[in-house]
Amino acid sequence: MEKGRSEYTFQLSCNPEVANNVVQGFITGNNYELIQDEKEQYYRAGNSMQGYQYFNYNIANQTLTIYAWLKGITGEFKLEPAGISIPIMAYREKLNTLFQEIEKVNKGTTQQDTTPMNFDPNTGQPLQQNNMTNQVNQPTSTQNNTTNQVAQTFEAQNNERKEKMCEVGFYLSIFGLIISLLGVSYGAIVYLIDIFLAYQGLSTKKRKKGIISLVMTALSIVIIVIQLL
Repeated sequence: MEKGRSEYTFQLSCNPEVANNVVQGFITGNNYELIQDEKEQYYRAGNSMQGYQYFNYNIANQTLTIYAWLKGITGEFKLEPAGISIPIMAYREKLNTLFQEIEKVNKGTTQQDTTPMNFDPNTGQPLQQNNMTNQVNQPTSTQNNTTNQVAQTFEAQNNERKEKMCEVGFYLSIFGLIISLLGVSYGAIVYLIDIFLAYQGLSTKKRKKGIISLVMTALSIVIIVIQLL
C-alpha cells in the first residue's frame, strides 16, 4: 500500500451549500466522529476490531476536495491501489456512494449563488468573511433537515453494504467449517477476511448471522489447531 492520503477533487456546478449538505450527510450517516489531535482535526469511523477509516474535506471557490485514508503501524495509507485489501475495498465502495451523490447534485442542481464560499473542514459549516475575522455561520433548520435526509440515505446504503458483506462471510464460514472437518485449512488470511466480513453484520439486521459466522470461524480454527497438534 502506498503511504499518504487519497485526494479526490470535484468542480462544483451546484451551490456549495448543497454539496456541503451531502458531505455532512455522509459523515452523519456513516457515524464519523470529529477527532482533534495535536496537529489537526479530522473525521474517523469504525473501531479497533474492524479498523478505522479517516476522512476530511474542504470546499473553496467551487471546488470540493475530499481526503480519505487508513492508518497502520507505519503511518497513513492511501486507498489506491486496492489490491486484495478488504478494508480498502470496503472504504472505497463507501466513498463511491458519496461521489455518486455529489455527481447527482452537480448535474441536477443549478448554481444559485456565484459568490465564492469557504467551509470549515472540521465542522462543515460555511465561513463568512468580514472585515476582521472569519466567523462560522450556524446552520439553518432547512440545512439541518437536508443533511438529516441525506444522512438517512447514506445510513441505509451503509447498512445494506454491511449486510451483503455479512452474507458473504456467513457462507464463507460454513465452507471453512466443512473443510476444516476434512482436515483442510484455507489459510490464516482467509480466516481474517471471514472475521472481518462477519463483523460487519453485528450492527445490522444480520446480527445473528454475523455471530454465527464468527462462532463457525472460531470452531474451524480450533479444529485445525487440534489436528495440527
